[in-house]
Amino acid sequence: MLSQLIYADLSGGLNDSIAAISIKDSELAFSECADYSAEVKGIQTSKGCTKINEASYAADITDGYRWTIGSTYKRCLVKGGKVYDVDINDGTLTEKITLTVNAKRIYPFVMYERLYFGDGSELYVWGDFNFASDLGTVTISTGKVVKNNHSATGTIGNFYKAKSDFGSIDLKTQDYTDTVKWEDVTDVRYFSSNVVAKVVAHDPSKKEIVLLTITKGAAAAGTVSIILNDVTFTCAIASTDTVPEIIDKIMAVTTTGWTKTKVSNSVRFTKDAAGLSVNGYFDPSVTGISATYEVTQEGKDNDNDLTPIKKCTMFVVHPGSYRVFAAGNPDDNGLYYGEIGNPAYFASAINKVYPANGYGKITAIGVLSDSIIVSYENGWYAWDGITPLKDARWGPLNLPYGCVCHESLALTPYSFTYLGKDGLYTVSASILSSDLVLIQGKDIIKKITENRVEKTMGSIKDRKMCRGVFYDNVYYLAYNTDGEKNDKVLKYEWDTKSFTIKTGWIVNQWLPDPEELYFASKNFLLKANDGYSDIDVDTGEKRPIQFHVKTKDYALGNILSTKNLRFMGLVFKQNSEPKSSIDINVIMGYEEYHVDEVDLAESLVYGRDWGAIWGFSESVIKMVEVSRASNAFQIELINNNLDDPVTLIGIGFIFEESDLVLPNIMKDEVLLT
Repeated sequence: MLSQLIYADLSGGLNDSIAAISIKDSELAFSECADYSAEVKGIQTSKGCTKINEASYAADITDGYRWTIGSTYKRCLVKGGKVYDVDINDGTLTEKITLTVNAKRIYPFVMYERLYFGDGSELYVWGDFNFASDLGTVTISTGKVVKNNHSATGTIGNFYKAKSDFGSIDLKTQDYTDTVKWEDVTDVRYFSSNVVAKVVAHDPSKKEIVLLTITKGAAAAGTVSIILNDVTFTCAIASTDTVPEIIDKIMAVTTTGWTKTKVSNSVRFTKDAAGLSVNGYFDPSVTGISATYEVTQEGKDNDNDLTPIKKCTMFVVHPGSYRVFAAGNPDDNGLYYGEIGNPAYFASAINKVYPANGYGKITAIGVLSDSIIVSYENGWYAWDGITPLKDARWGPLNLPYGCVCHESLALTPYSFTYLGKDGLYTVSASILSSDLVLIQGKDIIKKITENRVEKTMGSIKDRKMCRGVFYDNVYYLAYNTDGEKNDKVLKYEWDTKSFTIKTGWIVNQWLPDPEELYFASKNFLLKANDGYSDIDVDTGEKRPIQFHVKTKDYALGNILSTKNLRFMGLVFKQNSEPKSSIDINVIMGYEEYHVDEVDLAESLVYGRDWGAIWGFSESVIKMVEVSRASNAFQIELINNNLDDPVTLIGIGFIFEESDLVLPNIMKDEVLLT
């Protein structure tokens, strides 16, 4: 008696960890360049990519970044050790700065509408300016950038760079339209200049200022002493000296290392050199003088040291404190934190934290809610709060699986996802409030690749080269199998919880926009998920998407019984391409049955040849007469046509089941040998 079975849910995705006979009915044993639909549960050809630059850059685009200034999206690329501004409309590159010798990557963060980035040896800033015209009269030298907020002879909100030394000038009245003196360097009006330069370290040092105020004159003759930074200065006082006379006598004293200023009944002492000073005082001796000694500004040393920060390869900005956190210095495993609101100020000798012993090196840092999360080789820590020794808290998370690649860390819905030593992990944001449990349950920490794509995970050669991004509800992990280039992408679709592998892309870096996903590749900047063809980055020409899937081994009931498969039906969605076809293979153990170039463009629509079926049907059912016997059947679909997307909606089998038959029976003599 003939039986029928229909499989209409094919959205389970790739499972290369379990034998094809054992995976779920909705899963695939092989999935390349296929996407899955949560709505119709089908399989469809994944989208390809298109070129942004028509002509080849003739070099690897080794890195890139996208950031936002106001409502403007900015992008930069790294090529040949130089950073370029890129026009996303046509790929035009504008050189901005040359990196340190042998540097191929940048390590960016954004603060105050400016892009800061390191290259492992130096720090740079894109979009900064030196003065606002609000300051009025200042000294301007060559290369200084002014934001014009006042002058009518120049665009309000634009940025202008001085072409020569001007000395002391009034910025409010300058003629910024004078191109002999000024160059317009506006990038985004009101927000940012287009100047890229090395970061100038902030100088936090201060000179000590002391205010000595005489409140009552002398009653007896004597000598008073003024002690400044452990040095004593003396002054002879007569018994009849009044307050003004005492002030005049103190002003006449030579105070080496200090500059004096008379202020009414006071003398202001300003230390000539910045730095810490020993507490001082005023000693009236027997004179009966009354006075107050007040330190109005304490001296401070320059404790800013950007040297170790320039070597860092990971940066994030803490949203609560607006501190910059830096890590990845090969000489120091510390997590450095800068001063509040100042990306050019790190007291790096002391402002850093470490984990407990046994955690290993820092491998990734990120922002989760209002916390900084830090991955080590063997666990995670988190920083909360603003001020150390007050409200800041630094402690371990209950997450023992470290991230192996900083570039794989991405925020995902109510969670974060990263590449670990043995797979991809998704961790709930609630881990920040979990204090005691050592190893959380799967509702908190989930290894999403476990028993799903472990073979794919094992094929990754260099995990540190991988690049991850979460975009449009899909987590993309570009990975390599040769340790040289990321020529495959593992996609995890959040809605269907399904994996697939995308080939045909070489991804050096992702550049996600709110509306589009781009990636830097060899010779080209490419727009992902656009059209149904890929780009050969060596030639710049279009090439077909290699759609290739294998279903599970369908047992059609009892795996031990032989089924005579009479017919197989496949339901496809018909598109409007002039031509569309697919190759179908039925795999039955060691035997295969091939049906090549099955026509999927059977309706007569504009652009197709006459002779097609009049009218249009959105679905196409293809019946294949098989007439083969096996205990299980696997379907293989291949499409490598240019601009020919395929959508499979379901698979059906018409068969009859025979008696119980085992395909291979081991004889007793075989078992005994």
